[in-house]
This record gives sequence, C-alpha cells and structure tokens, in this order.
Amino acid sequence: MDQIRDFRTALPAQEMNTIFDIGANVGKTVLALREAYREAQIFAFEPVGGTFDLLQKAVGGDPKIKCLRMAFGDVKAKLRMEASPGSVKSRITNQANGLEVEVHRGDDFCAEKGIERVNFLKIDTEGFDLKVCQGFASMLKAGRIDILQVETGLSPTNKLHVPFQAFKDYLEPIGYSLFRIYDQAGWPAARRCDAVFVSSAVVASSRRQPRKAQASWL
Repeated sequence: MDQIRDFRTALPAQEMNTIFDIGANVGKTVLALREAYREAQIFAFEPVGGTFDLLQKAVGGDPKIKCLRMAFGDVKAKLRMEASPGSVKSRITNQANGLEVEVHRGDDFCAEKGIERVNFLKIDTEGFDLKVCQGFASMLKAGRIDILQVETGLSPTNKLHVPFQAFKDYLEPIGYSLFRIYDQAGWPAARRCDAVFVSSAVVASSRRQPRKAQASWL
C-alpha cells in the first residue's frame, strides 16, 4: 500500500495501535497493514458470509486481527445487500431479494468495546462510505479518528460512489483535511479513487516534525 509508505514519511510520529478495515473483503488490505504494523490491533469487518470465511482463512488465526461479520452505516437497522462470496462489488442496495444484514453505527461499536481512538479507519463499502462515516460522527467530531480512508467518485457519470465533494463538505467543517488520493481508476477520465483525510491534530503534529517529513504533503 502506498498509503503505508506515505504515513511513515509524512507522519512519522503517528501511532498505529488500533486499525479498522470496514469492508475488509478477503483480507488483502488487512494483511498489508499487519505486515507494516506488527503490534497494531486490527478489526476487520466483512458482512458477507462466504467472503467472511475467506477473510478468516487469510488471516490465519492471528491473535491481533479480530474478524467480525458486521456491516456499518449511519443508523442501526436491518438492510439488504447485493452480495456474492469473494466479490469486491458486494454492496447495500436494500433490494427485496438481497442478503439481509444488520447495520451498526461505528460510534455505538466503539462505545460498547471501550475503544477511545481509532488511528486508521479504512472504509470500502461500494457507495455506502459516507453513511458509514456518519455513523462515526461523534468519534470524528471529537478528533478520535486520526486517519480516514474512503472510496469516492470523481466523475459525474459515476452513480455508484459518493462524490468526492460530498466527503469534503462533510469532513472539512469537523476538522479533517485531505492528505492524498490513491488508486485512481478510470480511463480516459478518472472515475473513482481512495481519498485519505487526516484530523487537525494529525496535521498539527506533522507540522512539528522536521521539514523533510513535511515536504511530502504539506
């Protein structure tokens, strides 16, 4: 992951003790994060049964990776997903014939588990990312999520992913700034990307680091 390289370069003092991967799929990102941050507690969330089984198999019983068959959103509810095992396109559509899943709020989960801070929250939920963010509203407004990654749309023809501007409009007023854009996809025009935002506290901490570390993004 290029993000890991950039975190180490631009944010050398950033702790990575608690990591959430929402929409972990079969565990590719989880394994990259585990390799980079050996002491981190990683929570990997995947609601699709067959995909969840592959995720558990991939992490191989690592005691510092907790796999949970859960979906997240802005309200606690039962919704339906268009889903198939192992697919990266599984998403909440609420179609009558979809897979029923129980959706949880991130704030509630963190409160129940006694999690005070999430150092890196990665969200990849095929168009549901903003609602997942809104479920972490209290954590975000308190600055208790340091780094946030979402999948977002860059083209007006992209009807699946939430537009990038919607994330800026939601996150900037509560103290989050764009760090970088990754994995831009689409040809010849950009269609989607992963956008990484950082809290105001992370920005302030980074500015106190040596100028060489600052230069890569500030």
